[in-house]
Amino acid sequence: MNAESSLITCDSPDFSSVCRCIEFQGLIENVRKRILYRLKDPEKIVLGKEIRIKVECPSTSFPEDVERPKVELLVLTLQQANHEQPSILNQLFGLKEELAKAKLDLVAKRGLLHTINLADEIDSFAFSCPKLPADTDARIGVRRDSKNPNRKEKIFGFNAVIATSVELTLGIELPVACITIAGNSQEGNQYIPLKEQIAKYQGETSKIDLADAKYDELHNYGFSRDHGAIPIIDYNPRNEKINVPALKQRGYDQNGWPYAPCGALTRPNGFDFASKRANFSCRRQCLETSDPDIRKYADHCPHWINYQGFSTHMSTKQFPRLITEVIRGTTRHKELKALRPASERINSSAKDGLNILTKPKIRGLGNASILALLAVMAVMLKRITAFIVKVTLSVRKKRHNTEVQPQRIYLPGPKVPKFIWNLIQRE
Repeated sequence: MNAESSLITCDSPDFSSVCRCIEFQGLIENVRKRILYRLKDPEKIVLGKEIRIKVECPSTSFPEDVERPKVELLVLTLQQANHEQPSILNQLFGLKEELAKAKLDLVAKRGLLHTINLADEIDSFAFSCPKLPADTDARIGVRRDSKNPNRKEKIFGFNAVIATSVELTLGIELPVACITIAGNSQEGNQYIPLKEQIAKYQGETSKIDLADAKYDELHNYGFSRDHGAIPIIDYNPRNEKINVPALKQRGYDQNGWPYAPCGALTRPNGFDFASKRANFSCRRQCLETSDPDIRKYADHCPHWINYQGFSTHMSTKQFPRLITEVIRGTTRHKELKALRPASERINSSAKDGLNILTKPKIRGLGNASILALLAVMAVMLKRITAFIVKVTLSVRKKRHNTEVQPQRIYLPGPKVPKFIWNLIQRE
C-alpha cells in the first residue's frame, strides 16, 4: 500500500461557533461618543475616513501566552447628507439632530450584522466575524509548492488521502482507498483507517506498506506489523541531531547502522525475522581504510579474529521506527522507496489528467468526500480499461504469427456523454 495525499483546494485560522455571533455591548454609546467628539471640531472632519469598531477575539482556542487579536466588526464613515433619503444609522445611534445640523450622514461601509437586542438597558449588537470563511468545514493545509518543490505553501480546503496499490506482477497501479479530511488535520492518523478500509472492502492485506514521513508514527508501525506487512515509512528525525559527531556519540547513524568500536560504520548483514532484529558487522574495513585512527585501533582489535570482524544487532523492539525489516539505506530499501511516486501519479491523474480535483467548486466535508471518491473511481476505471486494452493488443500481436510486422490496432474507448464529463470535471 502506498499512502499519499492530494489537497483539494481554497485561509482562515481555526474558529468556533462564537465566530458567527460576536457580541458587542454598548455599541450605540460607543459610536455616539466618537461621532460627537468629531463634531466638536468640524474642520478636522474628513469625509469618507473610516471609523472602525473593534473587539477582542472571543475564541478560546488561543494559548494563554498569546495575545488575542482584535476583530473588526463594523466600519462607519461620515458623508454629505442625503436630504431625500437620510441614513437610518443617524437615528439608531441617537445622532439625528446633531448630524442634521452638520449636514452629514453616518453610513456603514463594512460589517456583517447578525442580531440587535435593544430590550435591555445595555444595547447589544452581534456580528459575524469578517474572517469567517464560507466553508466552515475546510481548514488550512500544507502542500509542496508547484513552482518550487523544495518549499511548502499553505492552501485552504480539504485533503484527499488516497491509498495506491502497486501490482508489480501485472504492472498496474490502482487507487484502492480514500479518506477526505480537513486541510489541517493530522494526516498521519489516517494510516490505520486506510488500512482498515482496504481490509474491509478489498479483503486483502498488503505485503509492504510505503508512506512518507507524515506517517512516521509509532502506532502505524505496530499496526502494519501486526497485520503481516513490512512498514517502509520515511523516517522523520524531528529534533534529533544528525551531524556526524552527534551520530557517533549516540552510536548509530540516521539509517540505524551502528558504529564499530574503532569508529568505522558497520554494514547490514541481514535481518533475523525470528528475533526481529537487524544484524550488522564491520567486515574488517580497517584493511582498506585510510583513516589512521582506525588502522591504529586495528593493531589490537579484539574482534579481528572473527570472520566478519565486529558484529552487533539493532532490534525493532528497541527502535520500532528506525529499524525496519528491510534495513534503511540498503539497495533493496531504495528500490522499494522508488515505488512511492505511484501515488503521485494517481494524484496527477485525478487533478491534471481528469481535471476533477483541480480547484473544485465545492463546500462542505461531505461534498468534498463525494468528489474525492468520484475521482478515485474515475482513475480506477481509466487504469483498468487501459490495462485491458494493453493486454488485448499484446495477445493479438502474439497470435498474429507472420514474418511481416503486424500493424498495431488501437481499440477506441466508449464515447462519454457530455453531461457525464460536466458532472465529473465540474467545468
